[in-house]
Amino acid sequence: MILVRPRPIFNESARGYVLRVSEQNGLETPRWLLSYLGEKDIALKGYAALERILKNPEHGFEGLRGPVANLAQLNAPDLGNLPIRYWNTRRPRFCPCCLAESPHWRASWDLVFMVACDKHGHQLNDQCPQCQKPLSWDRSHITTCACGFDLREAATESAPEFAMQLAREIELRLQPEALPQAKVFNLWHRLDLEMLLKLVWFLGAYSRNAHRKPQKIVGLETKLVAGAMVEQAMAILNNWPAGFHRLLEEIAARQAPTLSSNKIGAKFGWFYGALYKSFPGPELEFLRLGFEDYLREHWTGQLARRNRRLSADLRSEHEWISIAEAAKMLKMRVETVGRFLEEGVLEGELHVTKSGRRMSAIRLDSLNALLSRKQDWVTLKDARALLGISRKRAYALLEQGVLKPISGPSVDGQTLWRFQRQEVLAIGAGGEF
Repeated sequence: MILVRPRPIFNESARGYVLRVSEQNGLETPRWLLSYLGEKDIALKGYAALERILKNPEHGFEGLRGPVANLAQLNAPDLGNLPIRYWNTRRPRFCPCCLAESPHWRASWDLVFMVACDKHGHQLNDQCPQCQKPLSWDRSHITTCACGFDLREAATESAPEFAMQLAREIELRLQPEALPQAKVFNLWHRLDLEMLLKLVWFLGAYSRNAHRKPQKIVGLETKLVAGAMVEQAMAILNNWPAGFHRLLEEIAARQAPTLSSNKIGAKFGWFYGALYKSFPGPELEFLRLGFEDYLREHWTGQLARRNRRLSADLRSEHEWISIAEAAKMLKMRVETVGRFLEEGVLEGELHVTKSGRRMSAIRLDSLNALLSRKQDWVTLKDARALLGISRKRAYALLEQGVLKPISGPSVDGQTLWRFQRQEVLAIGAGGEF
C-alpha cells in the first residue's frame, strides 16, 4: 500500500513527480508503482491510474506540467496541452543548484529547447559526471543517478547568452509570477509557449538540415543538438530581418543543384510550404513579412497572380509577362527582347529546364520603363536633323561607332535605325561629328 502521497509542487515535472512518489515510498524505480494496480484497474490510464495508486488523494494534480512517458498505464499527456514533441521524454536535464535548493524536478527542464537555468545562469546537465551515462528516469532517487552519484554535486558551466535568453522566455510563459512583469517588446513577445517553441524548431531545423524533411531532427533529446538549434534560431531572431534573409539565401543555395523550375516552391523547397501552413496566425505575421521583404529585394522569378499566400502588394509589384508578349508590346522580335534581357536593358529571368527548354519572363515594371524610354527613340533621319548633318556623314558616324543604334539592320534585323535621343544630343553637344 502506498503510504506517502506527496502534494505536487507548482510547475513540477509530471515525470519527476512520479519519481518523487516512488522515492518517498521506498521503491526501487517508478515502474514498481504499476504493481499497485489490480486486474480491475486495467482500464485506467494516466492520471486516473495514478489517482488509484495514491488512493484518491485529497490534492489533485494541478500544477504538474509535461507528459508521463514510458510508464505503461501511467502514461499521460501534458496537463497544459503542450504537444509531446516539445517535451524531452528520453534524456532528463537538470540544474545541480536548483536540486540543492529543493529536491524536485522542474517542468521547464523537460522542454526540448531548455538548455540553461535562468535562475543560476548555468547550462543544464544531461549526463552523470561519474558514470558518464545519459541520465535516466529509471532510478530510485530524484537527486541521485542510478550509479549512486549525487546530482547536486555535479559541476556547473556558465550558459551562453542565447540559451539564457530563451530560458527566460520559456520561464515567463510557464510561471509568469516568478519573473518581472516588464514587457520586452521583441519579435516573439506575443507568442505563447507552443508557438515560441514551434518557431525555434522551425528556424533551427532549416538552419542545419538540407534533406527532404529538415524538421526531423536526430538526437534532439541531447543538450548538444538542442543547444545548437537554439543558437541558430536565436541568432536569426536577434538579427532580424538580416539573419532571416541569410537563412533564405542558404536554403536557396541548397536547392540550386536540383532546381527544375523558376517557381518559389522550387527555389525554397519544403521551407516555403511550411512557412505558410505552420504559421498562419497574426502573431507570426513578422515571419511572413520578412519572407516577402526578401522576395521584394532579391526575387527575380515570377509570382503568379493566383498565389494567395503572398500579399496583393507584393504580387502587383512582381507582375511578369512572357518574352513573346513583351516582344508584341515593344513591336520587336523575340530575339531583340532576349538581347535586351541579356544586356540588362530589361529585367527578367532566363530559366533552362532539365530538358533544355529555355523559358524567359520579363518584369512588367521593367517593360513599362522601356516603353516609356522608347518614346524618346529617334530614326536616322531624326538624328541627322538633330545634328544638322548629311546622310553620308551620318553613315560615317555609324561606321565609326559614334552613333550607337539601339535597333536597326545590323543590331536586330529591323529595317529602320533607332537611337536614344539623349545620346544623339550628347554627341551634338560634344562636337564629336
